[in-house]
Amino acid sequence: MAEIADRSQSNVYCLWLAYDGTRFGGWQLQKNSKKVLTVQGEVEKRLMKITQLDRGTLYMQASSRTDAGVHARGQVAHFYTGNKTIDDARALQLSLNRMLPQDIVVLDIREAPRGFSARFHAQEKMYKYYICNKEKVDPFRRNYTLHVWKKLDIDRMKDAAACFIGQHDFSSFANFRENMPKRNPIRRIKSVRISEEAGNIEVEILGNGFLYKQVRNMVGALLSIGLGKIDKQSISDALDEGETFRRGRRNPPPWNVAPSHGLFLEQVFYPGIFE
Repeated sequence: MAEIADRSQSNVYCLWLAYDGTRFGGWQLQKNSKKVLTVQGEVEKRLMKITQLDRGTLYMQASSRTDAGVHARGQVAHFYTGNKTIDDARALQLSLNRMLPQDIVVLDIREAPRGFSARFHAQEKMYKYYICNKEKVDPFRRNYTLHVWKKLDIDRMKDAAACFIGQHDFSSFANFRENMPKRNPIRRIKSVRISEEAGNIEVEILGNGFLYKQVRNMVGALLSIGLGKIDKQSISDALDEGETFRRGRRNPPPWNVAPSHGLFLEQVFYPGIFE
């Protein structure tokens, strides 16, 4: 029997993955899993076949439950094997990559310390959002970059991005769903970097954690700044008022949530565990 009731005593392994999120309904396996294609579902299906372990034993969890259409270059997930050991992680990686669809790639597999959690032991996460600020978008990049044909004021966006730095209540920059567990809305943003070259814009956001759709709301606010629809005071007010701002607001926020296809989970950091 591979299963161990106490997962803290189970062998645990860590996967690093890259995937094109275009055709997936997000990372997380859905209740109607036969109807919604997910990255977790595809990986688990192959892992179950190779290891001969069931889904309950594997109990796979990721560092971030990326939404439908969001991509990843550095997603991290862990899975348990009970008292079963994986003697050749490289062979497992090769087998998974042979079996997985071409829009999911396993970059690495390593044994993790017992009790490790890809989600709860993550110290920082880096996301990148791509914007094409030209009259025309390259058709080969249309699934990976947001096309904004109106000229964006990059300097105003950079100036406003500084408002996000530090520790804030990000309730106003999160979306909430019915029956969603309440999470601590206090998050710390370490850096927001905006760069532009020949009309191609990259927004890089590094922080210790993110609420549901927080990054896409942050980018949406910056886009509204760049288009001259709002000023940076709107961001400061939303951060200062936190949850009160959201609960007291009768109208939608003064920005749109940026579409999912321009967003990439770039890297997850585990200092002292994985360097």
